[in-house]
Amino acid sequence: RQLTTMSALAAFETEQKRNNLVALVFYRGYWCPFCQGYLKTIEKDFVEGFEALGGKVLAVTSESAELAAKAKDEWKTSFGHLSDPKNTIAKKYGVFITPKEKTPYKDHPSEYPTGMAQPAFIVFSGQDSSKQIFNWRIVPSKMNLGGAKDRPLPGDVLKLVEARVSGKPSEAEDAKLNTVRAYDMAYFKDNFQPLHDAVLGYYDSINDGESKKIAETDIKKGGSTVKISLRK
Repeated sequence: RQLTTMSALAAFETEQKRNNLVALVFYRGYWCPFCQGYLKTIEKDFVEGFEALGGKVLAVTSESAELAAKAKDEWKTSFGHLSDPKNTIAKKYGVFITPKEKTPYKDHPSEYPTGMAQPAFIVFSGQDSSKQIFNWRIVPSKMNLGGAKDRPLPGDVLKLVEARVSGKPSEAEDAKLNTVRAYDMAYFKDNFQPLHDAVLGYYDSINDGESKKIAETDIKKGGSTVKISLRK
């Protein structure tokens, strides 16, 4: 269902009270092909297992409710999408916000009024889902194509969450869990070839040879990892 009847933060806090396990997945917007592929991967590799643990998945975007609904419907995701143009949730949890003038909506009259929340993946557990057991937030750079790639693979996140929820790994085991495989250009090409081709075509159209080179180097490398933060 689309959660737009109350403020984004209020809707999220309501779900926290209803569930002992909640995942927030921040994405840049409907316009972003990397986000489309990532949320489809969340649907395929994370949702069923997370819900089996009693969890609730919520996607969050700085875009309008109309575009959030469009993303949910066209990308065929079963979980709710929260429209948070004021970035209230992103600000509360330290998610990186790109200023409007540096986003694709820099000239749009209404989208991203307070900037664009960049990708993040945070899992809350415990009474009222108040404790963070997984926390990953991207810092955009040229090497991750402005925040587009190098997100944690959802299937790996699920394994990590399962380990934390049931049985609490030792400190040594915990240390091994702080690196997961990345949603990088190699994964993007293997699983979302049309979207991948569109991205490289876009770089060609704007003569952005540097970004295209980074993407092609990523593919040749054939897979990478992401460091994350675990909190007890």
